[in-house]
Amino acid sequence: MTARLGIFFAEEGLAGQPALLRNFLRRTSILEVLDADACDVVADMTGSHALLDECERRGLFVQSVDPARARFRCHPLLRDYLRSELRQGSPDEERGLRMRASHWFLSAGDYEQAYDHAIGAGEYLEGARILDACCADRRSEGLGRRLLSMMERLPQELRSRYPRVLLAMAWTLIFWWDFDQAEEVLIACRNRLNQIRSTGAASPEQLEELENLYLHRQMMLALFQDDLPRVVA
Repeated sequence: MTARLGIFFAEEGLAGQPALLRNFLRRTSILEVLDADACDVVADMTGSHALLDECERRGLFVQSVDPARARFRCHPLLRDYLRSELRQGSPDEERGLRMRASHWFLSAGDYEQAYDHAIGAGEYLEGARILDACCADRRSEGLGRRLLSMMERLPQELRSRYPRVLLAMAWTLIFWWDFDQAEEVLIACRNRLNQIRSTGAASPEQLEELENLYLHRQMMLALFQDDLPRVVA
C-alpha cells in the first residue's frame, strides 16, 4: 500500500514538471531535511533555495519547515519513492551523492548525519573514521543510546581497530547496565591498545590519554558492579 501511494505521489506530483525540478528532487531525496546549502553541495549545483521555493509553489509535496524558509521537507512517501528509484536505477550516483552529503555534514560538525550517509554509501572505513572523531568530541555524550546504535552498524573487525570507539561503546554499555558486553568490549580495547603500544601507531601522549580512559572505564564498570576490591586494586 505504501509503495503504491509513493508511486501515486510521484505520478501525480511530478508528471509534466520540468526535468530540472524532477532531477533535483530525485538527487536530494537522500536528505531528511532539504537545507539549501546542503542541496547545493549534494546536487553539485547552485540556486537550490530558488528551486525549493519553486517546488513548494508548484505543490510538489515540498514544504518549508521554519519561518525563515531556509529548510524544507519533501513528503515522506514521495521522498522514499525517489530514494528507491535512485538506488535501483543509479546506485553509483547514489553513493556519490551520499558521500558529498557526508562531507558536508562533517564540515558542519554533524557527526551523526555524516556517519549515516557514509554508511549508506557503503563506505564503512570512512564511517569508522567519522565515528572515531565523534567519540573524541565531548558533545557525543549527548547522543546516548543513538551512539551505541551507530557503533553497532560497523563490522566488529573494523570497530576493533579504533580504541576510542571501543571506549565510548564500553561507557555507554556500562551506563545502560549491560556489564557483560561492556567487559567484552574492554577486553577488545585492551588487546588493541597493546597492539598500538607494540607497533608505535600512536604518540606517547595519545597512548597515555587512551590508557587513562581505559582505566576510567574499568573503574566505572567495577563501581557499577559494586566490586569495591577491584576498584581499590
